[in-house]
Amino acid sequence: MGKMQSRQTLQRLTSTILFTAAIAAPASAQLDGLVMLPNNYRKQFENEWVRVVHVHVAPNEALAPHSHPPGLMLHVYLNDADPIQFDHGGPPGLVTRPPVKSRSYRIGRATPETHSVLNTSATASDYLRVELKTQGDDSPRRRVAAPPLGTENASVVEVDGVQFRATRVTIGAGQTTEIAAGAMPSIVIALTEGITAEQTVLKLGQERFIEAGKRVSFTSGVSPTQLLKVDFLTRPQ
Repeated sequence: MGKMQSRQTLQRLTSTILFTAAIAAPASAQLDGLVMLPNNYRKQFENEWVRVVHVHVAPNEALAPHSHPPGLMLHVYLNDADPIQFDHGGPPGLVTRPPVKSRSYRIGRATPETHSVLNTSATASDYLRVELKTQGDDSPRRRVAAPPLGTENASVVEVDGVQFRATRVTIGAGQTTEIAAGAMPSIVIALTEGITAEQTVLKLGQERFIEAGKRVSFTSGVSPTQLLKVDFLTRPQ
């Protein structure tokens, strides 16, 4: 094959790839859970470091097949909920999430995936998808249970990974604690109601992003409260 024929073959192959990608991109966008199911998936925060999506699956609700982006993520559970099913069609097939407790969370690494969701219980399921956009292939797949809610100020590192560190912060009733980001930013998520972040009342599941080197004071109300602090340890991709 001459140089001219090789060049023409390469050009045809490149055109085919670009055409296929152009067709596939809109289809993928249409399957995005945020686009397809706005009543179930709501983006509540996003920047170059992280995206936080609030997920709501109502009692006895079935969600049509939809997609999620790949990457390391935390599922932070906001209520006690019964099992729900995730059907991926192909591998890994039908997966049943076990019952979950409020203030617990799961860590995992998602591949580009499409699945449907089925909740056959009389209990809604509310949780956050905290999707990290940072560098690395850390994958400490595990579930972190919610400990009893303490009464005194406390800070416990629960996961110390390569891409992030997760710390559970308890604030005693009527007390204040200061949370500082290090050389890289942190994101803090309210695991309970009754938390005030510098005169801003945080709802359950609401986040507060703390820039690198900055500090934020958090105050509890009449009852003990709890936060989940996620420190970013690598830079955005």
